[in-house]
Amino acid sequence: MFQADDKKIRIHDINVMFKQGLLVVDNSFQRNSVWVEKDKVRLIETILLDLYVPVLFFWKLPADPTTGESIIKIVDGQQRINAISEFSNGKFKLSERFLLNNETKELYKDKYFNDLTPIEKSKFWDYNLYVIELHSGVERENIIDIFNRLNLTNYNLNDQEKRHSKSGLFANLAVELSEEPFWEKVRIFSDADERRMKNIEFCANIITLYKKGIIDQVNQKALNEIYDDLKDDYPDMDADKAAIIAAIENIDRLLTSEEMFLFARRKTQMYTLFSFVFLLLENGQIIDDDCAERLNDFAKMYSRFKNDTELVGSLNPKEKHIFELINSYKLASSEGARKRVNRNIRLEVLLKFTDIHDPETIEAMHSLKMKLNGDLSNTEEEDKDEDKEI
Repeated sequence: MFQADDKKIRIHDINVMFKQGLLVVDNSFQRNSVWVEKDKVRLIETILLDLYVPVLFFWKLPADPTTGESIIKIVDGQQRINAISEFSNGKFKLSERFLLNNETKELYKDKYFNDLTPIEKSKFWDYNLYVIELHSGVERENIIDIFNRLNLTNYNLNDQEKRHSKSGLFANLAVELSEEPFWEKVRIFSDADERRMKNIEFCANIITLYKKGIIDQVNQKALNEIYDDLKDDYPDMDADKAAIIAAIENIDRLLTSEEMFLFARRKTQMYTLFSFVFLLLENGQIIDDDCAERLNDFAKMYSRFKNDTELVGSLNPKEKHIFELINSYKLASSEGARKRVNRNIRLEVLLKFTDIHDPETIEAMHSLKMKLNGDLSNTEEEDKDEDKEI
């Protein structure tokens, strides 16, 4: 049985500890903040109504031998503490549409903390939060186990958040790569993706791709294994990082048209571009302007592609060959996008496109581009299997 103290702590005291860095979030195993405005507003409403807020779990570390001060880490409750801190600092208001109680709607709708009366502010600061404080003798592995068990809520830890809680060298590299400015440029990850660490998961998949090549990823097994295998011993980490950064730089140079940029914003297609670039760099090939032009031609045709039987009947043999390549790529992106066979099909199509050099086929490519109709939204739904998983 763990040694722990049950106590009540005023919001004011917790807020002071949080501001002074004596109460901290341990990012090495904690997930990102996942609460949205609605969740934060309803927590503050609960406090103002003097209702019960679920117990918090803290972990007290050994005291500093010089100062005597102890850092306390939040095991469970960072979302609540962040929300309290943000509200007291005027970061959000009590939007009426999120309030559940008619009384609070009447009293507090659309108010910021500074809009509260002095009595209401005092009531807020004096509210007691219930805390279970685990003693410093508790092992870190036990703390992580407690963290995982406590997060069985409406915001259950997803697979990536569970992996992140294990920390380690591989996890650190995935986080570092997810912070590359390139991702901001291509806007491949939504705010929700970043809150639930899907951007880190995607980068972990790219590292796995570089190290193991194209594999089946219809479940989480491969990613879980590499997180464990390279947790404490990752001798190639710096070399792998350099290779992936080089691939990112090459992909960035490929984005020379709007269609190519939109193509690359889909996670399935970005994964395929990494597969393509890794292979070329491994073989010592140069990704030159000609290669970029062919890939941009592919993206332009792909963005307008429809499997129109009437159009197929009007194509000459070379145009039809190109049409069939695009169609095979589209089919390999629509369902089972994470299966090895479909990932290989997509890679092979890009390799064939960039290997087109004879004038007649290039002419057929341009004539087919003119014949294809549609808009840039045709591929919005096609790769949903991979996008929702990575």
